[in-house]
Amino acid sequence: LFVRHSVIRDNYGYGIYACTNCFTTGPGIAVVFTGNRMVQNQFGHVFLNRLRSARFDHNVMIGGGYDALNLYGDTASTLVTFVGDSITVRAGGGGWINLYDFDSLAVDSLIVQQRGPSYPYIRGGRITTVRNSRFLDLEGYALNVDAFPRDSSHLLLRKVEFLGPDSAVCDRCGYAVDSYRTSVDADSVVAANLNWVFDVQRRITLRNATVTHAWYLLYLACGTGKLSQVKSTDVYYGVQVYGSGCLNDSLVVDSSSFRRQYRAIDADYVTTLVTNTVFENTTFEAINQF
Repeated sequence: LFVRHSVIRDNYGYGIYACTNCFTTGPGIAVVFTGNRMVQNQFGHVFLNRLRSARFDHNVMIGGGYDALNLYGDTASTLVTFVGDSITVRAGGGGWINLYDFDSLAVDSLIVQQRGPSYPYIRGGRITTVRNSRFLDLEGYALNVDAFPRDSSHLLLRKVEFLGPDSAVCDRCGYAVDSYRTSVDADSVVAANLNWVFDVQRRITLRNATVTHAWYLLYLACGTGKLSQVKSTDVYYGVQVYGSGCLNDSLVVDSSSFRRQYRAIDADYVTTLVTNTVFENTTFEAINQF
């Protein structure tokens, strides 16, 4: 299915609904959407089932009260890509994507403006990569990644911004990354005016990040954390790590700074190494090890 340079708007159902061979054993569908404009389609802009591959590039999608994209694939083979798309989710709820059972998701130069409560869901993939992208006006979640039914998955972030709205609209409300059974590798991340920036199970490597005005920079459960060149300012809890009896729980922080925190590092039941790091104007302990 190819849809190019078209306008799809104000339809009562989905803008596009496709389910090739849904009730047979034939091959799934491959789609390409290029340069389209989709506005306020009441059930969602796109619903795709038995998806083999999907390529979105330079589309504009605007609407609210529903999930913009609903995609169901195959864990063994499905590839989904975005290049230069813009997705605006208006107040009224709904997430920018629900993607289930796929092999890989590759996102480049995406802009998501997501107002109101939202819970986009990316589940069952082997790897998700997001580069050169911006998530704006966050009051809900930007990325929720779950490996299930796999045992593990990977999330790669490069040059990504996660920004909440003006504090007068919603103060520290949104969430950047929520991950389950997923290893996170993030470089060059900017985040501001959020509730949580990273909520991670398994492990995280975070480099060259700037976080301002948030409740939590990182909550890590049962795994390893490596932070380098991280600047955390006006954050209630900088890094909170709980070891849960998992093998090799550890936290390494190097060449970073934590200023105006309630507590900069709170590490329980883990091995912690901190080097070349500045702690300044914390309300309580700079480092609390239990």
